[in-house]
Parts: sequence; structure tokens; C-alpha cells
Amino acid sequence: MANCPDCHEAVPDEARRCRACGRWLRDCRQCPQCGETVLVVARVCRFCGYDLTADPLNRPPRERIEGLPYTLTATPLGGMICESSITALFLPPRMIIGEEDIVITKWTWFGLRTYQQKVAVSKVASVRIHTGIIWADVLLETYGGSVAALGLSGLDKEEAQETVGLLERLTQASRKASPAAAKG
Repeated sequence: MANCPDCHEAVPDEARRCRACGRWLRDCRQCPQCGETVLVVARVCRFCGYDLTADPLNRPPRERIEGLPYTLTATPLGGMICESSITALFLPPRMIIGEEDIVITKWTWFGLRTYQQKVAVSKVASVRIHTGIIWADVLLETYGGSVAALGLSGLDKEEAQETVGLLERLTQASRKASPAAAKG
């Protein structure tokens, strides 16, 4: 048995968290700004909002991928046909690829309603492309919890091929930087 550093309650040696006060006892570190205890995997301090990803001690540096952020937009006609939406003719679906996140945005009701899907790059398990006679689809499958693959349809074939290559380089760089993220 050991004592919790905050409330001094007796805690079993194998416990990850103190039952009395909720303090994390394992897999944690101190926030560089406020000094509160946060999980090692935390991206933002829950106490002060400090961006822990900016802290070099949080994770190894990731390989820089040139050309990010990158925006991939469906062709207007391809978006309309593949998404079965007249709105896509005026507001084609798009995918914004950043160093940390991928955001897919689709509009309905002539832009009055927005549907967004966001996934962390570290959660991308695989990237696929489906090519048709005229257009292509890019699909992302994720680790843990996603019901269906995330995707964008009605894309120019060449641009879709380039995007798949970019996404593969980005996910490989993410796995190299944090092998634990690749496990789930």
C-alpha cells in the first residue's frame, strides 16, 4: 500500500487512480504550465487548457509532410451524382488533411446544414481508393469505434491517387512517431 500524494489516502500499489480524490497515479505527468497531473496521452491539459502537443517531452517529433494542410474537393458534377445531392453541385464535398486531423465536410439543404466527420491521423488504419469510369472515391478506415469507413466520392482520379499517396505517407509518419497509437 502507498499513499496518494494529494489526499494521502491509502492506495493499493497496483492502482492507476486514487479512489478518494481521483488523481492519476500511473501513466501520468505534470502539465508544464500549471503543474497539475494529466495523463501521458493527453493532448490538452484539462485544468488550464495548455496544448500538451507543443511540449517536446510529450512525444517524439513527427516527420514533416510537405503540402499540408491539403484540401481535396469533389468535382461538382461528381459530387452531385455520387452523393445524390443537388447541393453538392454548388457546394461539393471536401476533405481537409492536416498534420493531426482529417476533416470531411458535406453540405445539405443548399448549405443550411453541414455534416462533418473528423478523425485523428493516428486513428487511420488504412487508406483505400475505388476508381470508376469517371470518378474515384477515397476511403479511410479507422482503429477503434468507427462504424463505417469515412470517405469522399466524386473525385478526379489523378487527384484521388495523389491524395492516397499523401495520406499513406502521413499515416506512416504518425505510426513512426507514436507506435502506441498504431496499436489502437
